[in-house]
Order: sequence, then C-alpha cells, then structure tokens
Amino acid sequence: MKKSILFLLLIVAFVSCKKDDEVPQSTPESTEVEKLPPATQIGANTAGFLLNGVAIVAEGDEWSETNPYCVYDQDAFVLLFRQNITDGLNIATQTLYIATNATTLEENTKYLIKEQESGKSAMFYIMRSSFADERYYTNTSNIGELYITKLDKENNIISGTFWFDAVDLKDKKVEIREGRFDVVYQGTENKN
Repeated sequence: MKKSILFLLLIVAFVSCKKDDEVPQSTPESTEVEKLPPATQIGANTAGFLLNGVAIVAEGDEWSETNPYCVYDQDAFVLLFRQNITDGLNIATQTLYIATNATTLEENTKYLIKEQESGKSAMFYIMRSSFADERYYTNTSNIGELYITKLDKENNIISGTFWFDAVDLKDKKVEIREGRFDVVYQGTENKN
C-alpha cells in the first residue's frame, strides 16, 4: 500500500513538473484585416475598412440615426458610419461617407467613385469638437470603387465592398482599403 501511494505521488510530481516545463503559448494578435467585420450578406448592420492599414469599424450610436446608416431611395445611395476614437483627453469621431446620385444600383456591379460632380463620391473625415478638423475627398485623380455584392429590395438589404484614395485641401492623402458593409437600408425603393 505504501508503495502504491509513493508511486502515485511520483506520478503526480512528474506530471506537475512536466506542466511547469511547458512553454506557455502566446495567443497571436489579430491582423488589422481580421479586426474588420466579416463580409456577410444578411443585413447584419456592420461596416468597416482599413484606414492607411488600421482597422476602423462602425461603433457607437450617439446620433439620431443608426450606425452604420444607409439610405437607398430611387437612384440615390448613401452609406455613412462612424467610430469614436480617443485623441488625448478628447474624443473624436472618424466618419466615412459614400454617396451615389442618379445611379440605379445592381448586384455584382462595380461603380467608380470619384469627384462629387460625377454623382459618385466618397469622403472621410475626423471631427474634433463641433467642426471637422480633417476632411479627405475623392476627386478625378484620387478615385475608388464601390462593388455591390447583394441588393435585396424585398428585405432592404444591401451589401458590398469598397476602396478609395482621398486627399485634403493640402493634398495629404489617405488610403481606404478592404472596405465592407452589410446593412439594412432605409428608403422607398420599389420592391420587386
């Protein structure tokens, strides 16, 4: 009996030592792309993109409209979403805005995003206090694409991807990449 207890204690000690010798495995950090919401087509009300390689995701709902906010009505489309950021002691809001005008959207179709006069434009801005400190716009030289992956007029779901380059008045450039959205839109678009 003493031998059995001694043998059992030796096994427990050996197993305990073995666990101590194991090197703890660190959990790998998510890449910036992995921090974005998945590219779904179910009306999940998600949106995100990479701003110069850093993930920006729709967060917060402090304004009267939802976040992300999307309208598709007749031939006008607007996608707007925000993310709050801490800037020192202040809170700032980063906002992305994509709009098309006089354009009937279709599934599996790409749309060129360029200057506002084209009816298809995009803007990114950072707002501190009550005014926009930084505004970046697409133009004839800094363009992008909006790709509609799903347009379900019966359930008001619109999903897609986007990318664009935009500049401020001093030609400082931002790169918006890996953009994606999956939202339930508002509007009176004729349903099929």
